[in-house]
Amino acid sequence: QKMPHCTYGFISVLQCPGAATLCSPTGALCTQVHIAHHERQLRSGFGACTTWAGAVGLALHGSLRLIGGSARRRVRQSSRARLAIGHDHVMMVDVAVLPAQDTDVVKVRAAELLRLPHVRSVAVRSDSSKALEWVAGDPNLEITYKEAGLAFRLDLARRLSRLSKSQGSCFERQRVCEQVQEGERVLVLGAGFGLTPCLLARHTPCAEVVAVERDAVAHEYAIKNAEANRVCLKVQNFNREHLDLDGLGDFDRVCAFLSFWNGDELQPLAANMRPPVAVLRSGGTLHCYNMETQQDFLNGPGVAEAAMREACGNRGFELMWRGKVPHKSIARSTFRMGYDFRLA
Repeated sequence: QKMPHCTYGFISVLQCPGAATLCSPTGALCTQVHIAHHERQLRSGFGACTTWAGAVGLALHGSLRLIGGSARRRVRQSSRARLAIGHDHVMMVDVAVLPAQDTDVVKVRAAELLRLPHVRSVAVRSDSSKALEWVAGDPNLEITYKEAGLAFRLDLARRLSRLSKSQGSCFERQRVCEQVQEGERVLVLGAGFGLTPCLLARHTPCAEVVAVERDAVAHEYAIKNAEANRVCLKVQNFNREHLDLDGLGDFDRVCAFLSFWNGDELQPLAANMRPPVAVLRSGGTLHCYNMETQQDFLNGPGVAEAAMREACGNRGFELMWRGKVPHKSIARSTFRMGYDFRLA
């Protein structure tokens, strides 16, 4: 493993002190002199060139795995096979999700996808787009998504989720977790099936996490996931409207994963900010999100600060952080912009 090496396409080559540049005994880069060098090593009882002795069992950058001096193909699809399978599906753990299309086309695509070793079921998006319809394979569409050492169950036939990309992505959840201080009381609005609340309860020194989710199916799985991950003593789940915060008390930190839309109209940012700010203690932090174009991002945080000023009234605040979460666009030239505001 400590030998110097270089890469030629998909073949990793080690620099052997006993000869010039060598590759696998079956590789195309071996000259007649190199082959003779390999044969001497084989006769001496090493089983392979000494270059490869330290690399036995190590998967190199390419498509070969070296075991006992021989080259064995890794179990992976070739580029030709991947092109034949197509890229019109999305993998949700082990369920392949196809877009709604002609029934005959779906059946053909499902048969092709089920030949892949990592596909257990094939489903299509239903008309409501909030759940999936089973097509082929295992009819059970319940999946187990894993993140940061925790496991989360969700039945895709009852409720869809963007999994790692939800709530600003797994990187945003990690960023928020790193900021939580000991003894904090944290509120999560739009908690979904329990991703952020469970991660906060397990990986931060917070005292309590209160999760609010309006969807009944997501709330049901949020309770199950909190119990399965053994954090139910620190997590309280409520099934109510996201901005209905009566009786929940005050908080040191609020994560507002709220919808950008109110029906067909864009929800004003100040309307999403006002209820969380009302339950935020002095010195507390609000993590909120807005939908902005690239030009809005370049223009600066003026719009968000104006909305925060409207929501806070006479209370002062400070913008601590601003950035794209995730960095990629969520629509054409549109980004989810994250803001961290700290109240005075």
